[in-house]
Amino acid sequence: MMDIAPASTVEREPGEYTGREELGVPPEPAHVALVDRVRAVVADRHLGRTSPRTTVSHLLLAWGPAVVAAGVGIWANEMAVWVVVWLVVALAFVGNAAIAHEAVHGHLFASRTWNTVVGTAAAITVLASFATYRCYHLEHHARTAQDGDPERTPLNFSTRRLYVAVMVLGGLLVLFENTAYTVVTVLGKPPSWVRTPRQRRAIRLNALLLLAVVGAIVTGMVIDPWVTVNVWLIPYVIGVFGLLPVLLVPEHYGATGRGDVLEITRSVRSNAFVRWVYWNNNFHAAHHLVPAVPYDKIEYVDHLLEDAGAVGDVWRLRSYTRFHWGTLTRLAFNRPESDRQVP
Repeated sequence: MMDIAPASTVEREPGEYTGREELGVPPEPAHVALVDRVRAVVADRHLGRTSPRTTVSHLLLAWGPAVVAAGVGIWANEMAVWVVVWLVVALAFVGNAAIAHEAVHGHLFASRTWNTVVGTAAAITVLASFATYRCYHLEHHARTAQDGDPERTPLNFSTRRLYVAVMVLGGLLVLFENTAYTVVTVLGKPPSWVRTPRQRRAIRLNALLLLAVVGAIVTGMVIDPWVTVNVWLIPYVIGVFGLLPVLLVPEHYGATGRGDVLEITRSVRSNAFVRWVYWNNNFHAAHHLVPAVPYDKIEYVDHLLEDAGAVGDVWRLRSYTRFHWGTLTRLAFNRPESDRQVP
């Protein structure tokens, strides 16, 4: 079977990264017509345009409740109130990971500068380098599930114990990976997908910002550990180590690397609340097919895929619960042993 041609997007800026590179002709005949239709709709309806006002509104509604909740928690200082604070701030951390993703693709604002500023601010709250993640993620789009994909071979758990281990430690491993790539770049030995002096300078700047944030957290632990733990540490653990793996693991789980993006990328419909918190990142197959389309318009592309019936049930699920329950109880979404790629 032919593979879809990888996108040549790695060294491009968001404004140059149209997403049309990943609209190459897939091997399945039914997908050929669909790709042409999606390309036409994206162009005709100008779906690649950003909506700065929508972004600002979304940011205020995403960050505002977290700030208010933290203030109320500090004022009330009651355990029942702190539990609510943990959940509200944890959801903000989940949203910040999605914000960083949208900023990588230039989806938040028309300005590269504002995308970088907001993306950096969002990523730094989860102790990640936005500049490192940007290089990493664009390379992932260029080589999804193929040789050279920095995400490497898609997950395919052999046992339920391994599934549980990854769900518990996955967030920590992703954070460690981002930190390691940042450190080796600062030390002058960047990974192959950090190609330009500009990228290396941005990663070094992000490293300094991360040190400042870590310093602020340490200072907070010294001055008022109770507030720091409740406002930042516990919500951070819940959001980054608890909730994010639930959303990230299904994206390419069980993919073989063969076929087009609709055959190696999973979308999860989920509910309106999760979609809003996660900035529609759950429509992952649609995003990989047309990565130029921003978060507020990508659901339209998902409807096109749904109406066309071109995405199999295993790659388009109603809920994250279905994926995780099926994987935990019977590893339902594993690819067959015979389909696994040989290293």
